[in-house]
Amino acid sequence: MKYAGVLCLTAALLCGTVAAVSAQSYNDLVTQAKADYQAGKLDAALKAYTAAIQQKPDEAGTYYNRGIVYYDLKTLGEAISDFTKAISLKPGYREAYFNRANTYSLAGDYQKAVSDYSWLVDHPDSSAPQNQVASIYNNRGVAYFKLKQPEKAIADFDAAVKANPQYAEAYYNRGNVYYDGGKLSEAASDFGRAVSLKPDYRDAYYNLGNAHYRLGDVEKAIADFQKTISIDKSFADAYYNLGLAYIKLSDSMKKSQ
Repeated sequence: MKYAGVLCLTAALLCGTVAAVSAQSYNDLVTQAKADYQAGKLDAALKAYTAAIQQKPDEAGTYYNRGIVYYDLKTLGEAISDFTKAISLKPGYREAYFNRANTYSLAGDYQKAVSDYSWLVDHPDSSAPQNQVASIYNNRGVAYFKLKQPEKAIADFDAAVKANPQYAEAYYNRGNVYYDGGKLSEAASDFGRAVSLKPDYRDAYYNLGNAHYRLGDVEKAIADFQKTISIDKSFADAYYNLGLAYIKLSDSMKKSQ
């Protein structure tokens, strides 16, 4: 039985807006960079942000936005450096803390990720939307799970769904921790909640099938794997697990005869 245990982080976002482009002043370079980023021209955006920083090396937001570009380019060391510079220029820069934490997670440095997420938890912003609060807890929960601290991970996913009860990824992530710990009924409940909130959630349906299979509810597992395949017809592991479930169902029917 193959299992998809990948937890989901909330992604980084670029700040700022796009305006018209003219000459190459600092403001125009930033405008050009944002337009290039929105158009998916990451190398061009990087070049424009770098030129803007050369003109004004003390603008925290420009380092932050260039860090986002580096993040998208998977140039993680440079992204971390830019987010760190943004924080040094603008202490308490919450977006920079959040995205530096995300970058640390992507780089596998989960302890530093926890440190940044914890700074955000310990310095709450009363004006922040609840979905942002939920994202901080969710992402720290992922880092705790990677650090093999499942109790802390569960507590953070609990906080995430309390802040945002419609947060499908947080239910999915908590389900993965329960599944990994052998709490299959709790896992199935969370995977089920995730697919009810996000009906095209392939991995949640797939892991729901795995949980049902291990709980002995093979017919539900078959339905879950079939749904997974209907969402993604190229998902080889779902076909494999569906085959195992059919074999188990056939064996059970033969034994009952």
